[in-house]
Amino acid sequence: MNNYWETSDINITHGNSLIPHIESIEDDGDQLAGKHFDYLISNPPFGVNWSDYKDDALKFIASRYQWGTPDISDRAFLFLLSMIEKMKPADQGGSKIAILFNGSPLSNGDALQGASEIRRHLLEADLLDSIIMMPDQMFYNTGIYTYIWILNNNKPAHKKDQVLIINAREQFEKEPKSFGNKRNRITDEHRAWIHNKFSAWQADEHCKKFNTTDFAYHKVKIVFWQEDENNQPMWIPEPLSTQLNNANVKKQFDFYADFTLYIVIQSPFKDGEQIS
Repeated sequence: MNNYWETSDINITHGNSLIPHIESIEDDGDQLAGKHFDYLISNPPFGVNWSDYKDDALKFIASRYQWGTPDISDRAFLFLLSMIEKMKPADQGGSKIAILFNGSPLSNGDALQGASEIRRHLLEADLLDSIIMMPDQMFYNTGIYTYIWILNNNKPAHKKDQVLIINAREQFEKEPKSFGNKRNRITDEHRAWIHNKFSAWQADEHCKKFNTTDFAYHKVKIVFWQEDENNQPMWIPEPLSTQLNNANVKKQFDFYADFTLYIVIQSPFKDGEQIS
């Protein structure tokens, strides 16, 4: 029987896959322009700055990076967006992506900007299937926790508008000998456990299902109202930089005396609304 390497069509090219270059940038300047794949997998480096090629990356803002770009200090989402562009359309069977991230892509970015906007588009397009929480101390040069994101643009009906979170942090055994920060390893038994949880796609003590809208969060603007010396309304817009709670609202009441508090909510899933 021939092995994989003897039977597969291998195409390895030199260059930066995030800003592919040929003689022109027609068709996105991509050496694989127009090609799509059933499965895509990546383990991008964690927390790497991409300022050196920002200008080149922004040339693709109308295509692969149309959902936005992450903070300049971490290029991880650029890898994911590049892979999404290579997914087959759902009417052709769709594609699946597995990508290993650190914790930053889960929460980086202010609402309505950068990484937050990328996550919004992923959720609104219902691409995110599952997130697997992996054990720590799995890599030679870092002991941090990592996460496998599974994406699918042709999700079956029972997964529509939902995401499964799988807690696999206890699925490891200790290395017989440490390799730098790598002190844990995953065996076939642990891989089977993760595979079974993913295949079952059911909530239990290790897995929890969320609606895609559960991951939306709001940017809140606080407006303080009081009267001036002529008893006319006086508006003092003041963004609240900390989490809204009883303590910091009380401080504002103590400072401004009596006033009416309005909260303007900006949500990635609905138009802004004002609540009195």
